[in-house]
Amino acid sequence: MAASIEFASTPNLHSYPWVINAGSISEIPSFQTTWSDLNRLVNRETLPHAEVWPPVPYTIQFTPSDCNTTSGPMNCTEACRNETFLFTPTNLRICSLLAAASVLVRNDNYSFDPTGDSARRVAQDWYVPDLETFDGERVLGNITECISQSCVAASGVGTCSDAVSRVRYVPINATNLSPVVEILSHYCNGLNSITNADMAGPGVVLSYLFQTSLSLLFYVLVNFFKLWPRRIYAWLGCFSASLQNKGRRLQSSLTSSRFTAAAISSLVEFQEVQLYFIGSIQVASLISFDPDNPNTGSSNSNSFGSALLGSAIVSALGINGVYTVLLCQVCLQRSDMHWWYTFVLTSVVFVMAQVIVARDDMLMPSIEALWDKFSRDASVPACADNPSPMTFCGPPRGSVAAWSSGAEGRHVFVSVGTLAYVGLLIDQLSHALHDRTLPQTCKLGSAPEPRLVVHAQSAWPWIRELYWFSIQALLFVCTLLYYAVLLRASPRAGIGDTSQWSFGQLIAVMVWAPTIIKYIYFNLFGMEEGFEERVSKEYTILGRKRINHASDGRVEQRDG
Repeated sequence: MAASIEFASTPNLHSYPWVINAGSISEIPSFQTTWSDLNRLVNRETLPHAEVWPPVPYTIQFTPSDCNTTSGPMNCTEACRNETFLFTPTNLRICSLLAAASVLVRNDNYSFDPTGDSARRVAQDWYVPDLETFDGERVLGNITECISQSCVAASGVGTCSDAVSRVRYVPINATNLSPVVEILSHYCNGLNSITNADMAGPGVVLSYLFQTSLSLLFYVLVNFFKLWPRRIYAWLGCFSASLQNKGRRLQSSLTSSRFTAAAISSLVEFQEVQLYFIGSIQVASLISFDPDNPNTGSSNSNSFGSALLGSAIVSALGINGVYTVLLCQVCLQRSDMHWWYTFVLTSVVFVMAQVIVARDDMLMPSIEALWDKFSRDASVPACADNPSPMTFCGPPRGSVAAWSSGAEGRHVFVSVGTLAYVGLLIDQLSHALHDRTLPQTCKLGSAPEPRLVVHAQSAWPWIRELYWFSIQALLFVCTLLYYAVLLRASPRAGIGDTSQWSFGQLIAVMVWAPTIIKYIYFNLFGMEEGFEERVSKEYTILGRKRINHASDGRVEQRDG
């Protein structure tokens, strides 16, 4: 008893899998999806349920996007016969299935009952041809001819193996359907998925690596020299007062050292540079990706797969790069450096990241914009001047996963980022209002405090420290994960390929050179030497110790 073929329909547009959120592109199938459906139909005996008895029917699913033509209603007979309509993504899927089903039904590999309720309803609504009389061999022959010719006519999209290039010479019949499907499984392997060098070229990716590395480095240095000793020695005071006093002296020595000053000053400069760096990426992302304009986000895409990859990269950089910004801002404010300049810039970058999260589907160009572009750039005469079917290919395996953490990653960013930013905002405002709003009598505690208030005041420092410890731990882990993403994606960027390094790639790397060089300079020659030549001669750079000495009259004021 042969397995049967059934028709089924849905009134809603189908959402096809494209690895990540694909926006409107999810309404069309990738070539891999078309091949997968065809493979299940032709090679059903190799599937896990092949031994089930009675045999599981194969269901051909029809959606409102299938068999669309310019003549009006859905018409599978016209869509599969006319090559102008055949070589669109949705029609290619449904017509290849109908053609293969026709060949297999006439060869008794499958049975089909056209009198069933579902079959009659689908045949009427979609004008499905009779499988017993449908010329499936001709339709499949047109498809293999188009695919073979696309290997030459649209070679800029990708390359084909010899087997794929010669698939048009394989006779179409029930016996050869399985070998043809096997050959087509390798079609998308040769896709040349173009990645915009401005987004993920070797120099740009290396610049992202430098940025993340520097943020982690300065965070560790500032904490090591200034913040961690303070907490360690406070904890040691619980056991020994003398040990705490020794610790305080050592902490004072570390805090006033050249290395601490160099780390904190370099962190401030680095934070300023990376704020503009991440902000420019975000602004470019929001401006350059207009789903209704074929000359913006899709201008560097040669396939739906490369467009998806570009969208994933932009989203990852515009969102995950904010982790390093928040981590450094937390470090600065915990070091009592409440500079409104960096805080306002941090706020702008954080808000734009939230906008990118909210408009994630808008970073994907529309189907129409991409189709128009591919029709101009990759048309194939054998495909009725439609784009090469290789433009329907999804991104190479693992390429999108190397950048995108999916919806879960966006949810983590919204949660962790919001928790961190709210804490930074409260800390910045409380510092600005400190010693300005309370009357002097309140500050001196002239009236006895209620016991509950006293307990709350004693517990508050511990709660605050626990909060900041948790936030910093989360941001540090998220930054490390982002760093791992960059390391995983760097081989695909061709960092070691000298032919990929253009002027723009070199310039992208050099943006961090001033920060690195000045950090080394500060460590070698000190902060006063490092800053004195950078300010007007009307001012003098003095360390805190020299200022204290000057107040005692031991240092003379220096003119200009």
